[in-house]
Amino acid sequence: MFKKLNLLVNTSLIFFLIYDINFKFIPSVTTGRIVILYLILTNLKELPRIFKQFGFLFKVCLLLLFIAFIESLFSEDFTQFSRFLFFILYSLLGSGLILHKIKDKQMLLKSILLATSIQSLILIYGFFNPSLKIFFDSIIFFGANFSSENLYRALGLSSSSGAALSLVQSLGVGVGLIYLGDKKTKNKSIVVILIIICIISTIFIGRTGLLLSLLFLGTYMYYTVSLKKIMIYLLFTFLFVFSSLTLSKVFTSQLNSIEGFSSEYFVNWLSDAFVVKDNKTVNALLYKQNIPELTLKLFFLGTGTIAINGINTSGHDSGFIQTYYSIGLIFTFIFYFSFIYYIVRKFSYSLGLIKTTLLCVIILGLEFKEPLLFKYVEGFFIMTILFLFKKNKRNEVIY
Repeated sequence: MFKKLNLLVNTSLIFFLIYDINFKFIPSVTTGRIVILYLILTNLKELPRIFKQFGFLFKVCLLLLFIAFIESLFSEDFTQFSRFLFFILYSLLGSGLILHKIKDKQMLLKSILLATSIQSLILIYGFFNPSLKIFFDSIIFFGANFSSENLYRALGLSSSSGAALSLVQSLGVGVGLIYLGDKKTKNKSIVVILIIICIISTIFIGRTGLLLSLLFLGTYMYYTVSLKKIMIYLLFTFLFVFSSLTLSKVFTSQLNSIEGFSSEYFVNWLSDAFVVKDNKTVNALLYKQNIPELTLKLFFLGTGTIAINGINTSGHDSGFIQTYYSIGLIFTFIFYFSFIYYIVRKFSYSLGLIKTTLLCVIILGLEFKEPLLFKYVEGFFIMTILFLFKKNKRNEVIY
């Protein structure tokens, strides 16, 4: 009974932290901030040890936080300041606090998988039931300019949407695969089903998450080849194909019943993610979106702005470009280099150089598309799982 209650509490904490819901009736408060505040107040004595684990990265972030604050005073746009502040609170502090709160590895992995699975069910159901999307839209602030009027993207019980939300779901897939590969894990068939549900949910949110989910799945298969694992892969394949064939007709009829929805457009949009040559998203980032010309000001300090009156001042979706335009090329390089260098130096021994390099390439690739590190949850996932691996392989205390 106690274990089930503990699992419920931990899953709830994880859910409200990673989905950071901003309800319209309390616009200045989000569920993620409440969870972070709770974790801080209940673990005050642990804060010095947590910050110590991040060493120079924490000091670099504090320096950049101060610089962003000074620039914000002149530009009157505090977006970059808040980005660094919440990066420190969620990605650095949050990961250490949740690892201290949920010390058991199995419990943490299970809680994350359950949280993302619950959200997956909400997303899938909501996609086929516009009334639920309208209800969510009436009570929740959504990011990325999405609303219930967008027929081709699901809205869930989260203020994130689009690529950012799909990435969270894909990270849930990655965690689920780690949990599946753990020797202590029981009821693996149920775990497989939950992972498949999470993968399916990314189809209705954003292509970024779908691609990353498939990458995680391929990596898992590559590193765990054995007769027993082959049976699991066959189960994966059977369940995925069976569910796809069974649900495809239902999905098609349900989608066609939605007023204004075009199945052909949706399939074309989805399939474009797998186009290597002349990919529309890549072409837009490289050729159609404005890359501010490098000037002396942008080299050293930037403009201090990210968005004014809801308008992206850099004119570009890339996290690199937005940060460069805000705090300058030098400080942008310092931030990203420090983050990647910290991961390589801290975790390459336990992860292995190849896996660490692959992770860094994925992080930088995603940041090229959007400022995903400044969506906070992604950084929280990355640091939590990395430290979990470090503790598991080297038996180090990290909190």
